[in-house]
Amino acid sequence: MLGNNAQIYPAVGTAVFCEIPPATLSRVEHVSGCRLAMAACGVGLLAALLLLCLVVYLARWRSPPLLARSCTAQSCLDAQLELARLLDEGVDPCQDFYGHVCRKWVEASAPAISERNVVDGGTNYLRTSRALFFRHLNWTLLETARRRSRAIPLQPVAQFYSHCVHFGAFRGRVSMADMLEPFRSEAQLAADVTDVKSVVVWILTLSFTRAVHTVMGAELIVLAGGTRLVMFPGKTLVQKLGDTTYSEDLQKYLKIVFDESCKLLPTGISHCPSFEQVLDQDRTMSAFLLQPLLRHYIKINITALKVLGHDLPAHHWIKLLNSYISRDKDRLNYKSKMLANEWESLVAMVHYLDGLSDLVVISIYLYLHVLVDSLRLDYHRRQGFKDSDGLIEVCLQSTQEAIAYAWSVVVSDLLEMTGDYDVTMAFALPRLLELGIAHENPASFLGQGAKDAVRRALGKVSVHSYDQSRYVSQLLDHLSAAPSDQAPLDLASFPGTYARLRAVKTMLYLRNPPSEADAEADRAFLGEKVVYVRRLDLLLLPGYLRRRPMLYSKEVSIEFSIGSLGVLIAGNLYRTSMTLIEDFQTDCPWSKPNRLAVSKFERCLRTVVFHLVNASGIGPGSHGNLLPPKCRASSGFRDAGRENLRRTERNLCEKPM
Repeated sequence: MLGNNAQIYPAVGTAVFCEIPPATLSRVEHVSGCRLAMAACGVGLLAALLLLCLVVYLARWRSPPLLARSCTAQSCLDAQLELARLLDEGVDPCQDFYGHVCRKWVEASAPAISERNVVDGGTNYLRTSRALFFRHLNWTLLETARRRSRAIPLQPVAQFYSHCVHFGAFRGRVSMADMLEPFRSEAQLAADVTDVKSVVVWILTLSFTRAVHTVMGAELIVLAGGTRLVMFPGKTLVQKLGDTTYSEDLQKYLKIVFDESCKLLPTGISHCPSFEQVLDQDRTMSAFLLQPLLRHYIKINITALKVLGHDLPAHHWIKLLNSYISRDKDRLNYKSKMLANEWESLVAMVHYLDGLSDLVVISIYLYLHVLVDSLRLDYHRRQGFKDSDGLIEVCLQSTQEAIAYAWSVVVSDLLEMTGDYDVTMAFALPRLLELGIAHENPASFLGQGAKDAVRRALGKVSVHSYDQSRYVSQLLDHLSAAPSDQAPLDLASFPGTYARLRAVKTMLYLRNPPSEADAEADRAFLGEKVVYVRRLDLLLLPGYLRRRPMLYSKEVSIEFSIGSLGVLIAGNLYRTSMTLIEDFQTDCPWSKPNRLAVSKFERCLRTVVFHLVNASGIGPGSHGNLLPPKCRASSGFRDAGRENLRRTERNLCEKPM
């Protein structure tokens, strides 16, 4: 026991317990609970705010169309806005393909409420792009011609084009006698016409050596499987001048040419017939020279030529044709075939010529064909051009005609079939597969997404690149002697230059045809309907617009070529859209009715084009029988579509059942 005064010390190793008073404990628990409540309230408010934003966003957001589902680039978005003028992208094509493809076009074809035509932005762009394209191409060719460098592939062609523009724009007086002087030697051939055989021989000689098709056209095509003779009806003098009627201006011009041509006739011709006799001859020949909408060629033995000249033995004709072919292995023989269009009409025409008592009229008539064939530009120049685009257009056509004959081999494989021979070289396009698609223009008709779609579609086409520029360069070498831009007094020689160009090109092609390997390669890729001339920067497509190849520079962007690409792009866009939809929406039910709707839509497009080029067989085309190489596909893309698709709605654009 310890005493009262004893001190208490804690033992070593014992624990000390301190008890917190209840009042203090309640204060600590209150502060902690308040902070937790505040944190929970903040999280709740933030979640509510995010949810509200999501609700507002979903309320204002509309599902984009299938074609734009993966469209993120600004150019692609711009393209969708422009393509909305053609596609009804608010309609699901998987559910209503007719509405997606045709309904908007049909509605747009309704008559305008106002008196003036309502032209939408798409049409305005196409018209503007055509003018810009012509000016851009004109500037490119003229600048190339000024460089005067043979190292530039297009330089010879550009030089010829510049001479054409200079001649067409010249407003001074150009003597007809001076222009006809280079054709004096051709007049001598008119004196050699003594019978119908000599008439046919002269016609064939003009086709083979001058590339001038008079009342009858003929071409020699050298193939790997043998050489083929191709024969077809020619054109009248009126048709060669780009007209369909014997207008007063046309007759006046022909009278000037006729009067000057009579002065060039050799002494072997006793008299010059009257102009009325020659004009009547042209009217008579028009009955044999009807231009069919589709040229169907028949394959017959070459011995059938004997009916063209009083049953002249076939070996005489074969010998004549072989005189234009240099290589022995390319010569014709009795087993050779020829392809003839409207053969019965050609035979009937020769029989008619055989019945003429005075062959002087027909000889002068054929001589006028030679002159008019090279004076077409002079005729347009005298009539006057409405604007600079008209001059550019005519010179582009003259230039393409001057060089087109070198590509006769292109049609080799297609000639094996019965079809439209003119279609085989319908029009040329820029080299899309190598085109720099870097042109970004917010106002452009085609944005990056659409460009990629077209490029993917065309990327499936096999492009065969062959180098034929060495022939073209040799053929155009003589242009160095052509009139200079600084010598307007020498303008009269331009028609002669044009004629010599075609003549030299024709003969050089016959003497130096492509090799057998090249011909085999041509046959292989012609089934893909694409021909690409590398060094000339041309991509030739055997399309269905029935136009001759047009020169497009590689620098021209795809927007500028929309005029010619109109129908082609439309078809490719819809075919590509099917692929895109299947990529983005794998469960898209592309059933048989939907695929039939695609076919009907393509028929809609064809109807538009056929209406333009007078190939429908129903009536005359909206632009006449002749379709010069202006971008009229652009008009067909929208303008003609406004009326044509309305007419064809019931027949071609019926909603699939």
